[in-house]
Amino acid sequence: MISETDALAAHRAIHEGKKEVKLEDGTKLEVAKSKNGCRAVKFPKFQAMEQNKDKASAWATKAKKGVKITWFLSGTSPSTWGRVVDGAVEARGKAIEATSAAASSAAPKAEAKAGAKARAKAKAEAKAEAKAKARAKAEAKAEAKGKARAKPEAKAKSAAAKKRPAPESEAGPEAKKAKVETCAPAAEPMETTEDPLVLAPLFEGMGHGAVWRRILAPVLEAQSTAPNFIGPSRDKRIIPIRELTFQALKPNPPAQWRVVSFGQSPYPRIESATGIAHFDDNALKSWDSSSFGSVTTMRCIMKAALMSKFKIPKTTKVPELRKLLHSNGVVGPAEWFQAILSQGVLLMNAACTLRPSEGQRAGEVVQEHLIFWQPVIQAVASAILEECQKSKRSIIFAWWGAESLKTKRVLDKTVFAKFPDVKVRHIEHKNPAAMYDSFCDPPNIFDCINKAIKELKLGEPIDWAPIDGWKTTLGLDTAEEMGAFLAETQELHKASLTLIWGKLAKG
Repeated sequence: MISETDALAAHRAIHEGKKEVKLEDGTKLEVAKSKNGCRAVKFPKFQAMEQNKDKASAWATKAKKGVKITWFLSGTSPSTWGRVVDGAVEARGKAIEATSAAASSAAPKAEAKAGAKARAKAKAEAKAEAKAKARAKAEAKAEAKGKARAKPEAKAKSAAAKKRPAPESEAGPEAKKAKVETCAPAAEPMETTEDPLVLAPLFEGMGHGAVWRRILAPVLEAQSTAPNFIGPSRDKRIIPIRELTFQALKPNPPAQWRVVSFGQSPYPRIESATGIAHFDDNALKSWDSSSFGSVTTMRCIMKAALMSKFKIPKTTKVPELRKLLHSNGVVGPAEWFQAILSQGVLLMNAACTLRPSEGQRAGEVVQEHLIFWQPVIQAVASAILEECQKSKRSIIFAWWGAESLKTKRVLDKTVFAKFPDVKVRHIEHKNPAAMYDSFCDPPNIFDCINKAIKELKLGEPIDWAPIDGWKTTLGLDTAEEMGAFLAETQELHKASLTLIWGKLAKG
């Protein structure tokens, strides 16, 4: 951790255009531009960085309006970061030490005043937003009650008819278990002519959501059934939560992906679906977790990764895998995804949504979602290939499982044929969720991808089993930014689950 005085000094140096900052102990640190163009100061264990104005987030919007924001990126979660806004410490996290009132008064009075003003403004905005949400919720509730009173005959007919799930064109249920019960919909952002599907919240946050929104919004809005799959009034059983639908794409713009890996569909559990293929942040917190042996996909992925890097046999059991992971210093589950995304691997599903159904296999319930998402996947692939064509760069597509290969066959006719000059290497493999340890059969999927990277001259091979210190090798800026993005994903997922479970607890 650093002192508050040093944090404020770094903040001033970054935003006042200085070339270096002098710390309390006399040490001088350089103020330099990071790879994303933001001014930053590198401390021994973390870095201070100005808010990136190119991001699609509330903080970026404030920065564009002139608010001076500096993040102290300590740890992998936003809750551990420090934050200084207009010369005032707003969050210490695990970066900025608490100091006495006398020490904190060392910041210039003008900056402190500006910080207080900014906080007051933010508080007022939050209060106004809360009132707006409460008003919208009240209006929605009143509207629902009005509809209930206006249609008693319809209600009677519904009770007499054979019970069945509501059609997907209607708002889905809020249910405690698997029963379908009608209730007033939760307040959602208002639809507008500019954003009829209320897509804006789905592309906000860290990363490059704004870029992908420009590409995908027209495609989504052109589909007549889009409200059933992605609209704010869709069936509430559909996963993942709306705000996480395009989380897989946000880490990079089309030009920065090296490997595009397609799985089948989201985990069929809302507590596991994060919008990033294979990333189940609730079930698997560490390799020591008992769930490591039962989460089939990640167990098979990590076994194949260790087979590639350390040449272990396929027969290696879970206890031996754990020992190997620890003895070699392989990073934990969340950081593993951070490292893979940082190396330019897109982890996406051919179907971005799914409505789980008890008693049915995933392949049976995913078909209508696969069909709906095909035009979107075509747009994603086209955007990536277009950038490859511009830069005369190759690309790798990895297809995991039979369902993803159906998407490949569609893209062969609709997308890949349009870019004959782009070298595309297709690597087909088994789906770990369906085929279990057969995913580890030769040829090793990760060996195949790295071989293709070398042959296509796409840079360094992917480290599929990254160890402590990988951030320094790859580049601290890229790694920290991806860590921040992933942490934001986790916190959004957690907050949404808390809200959903809270509603269920209340009945």
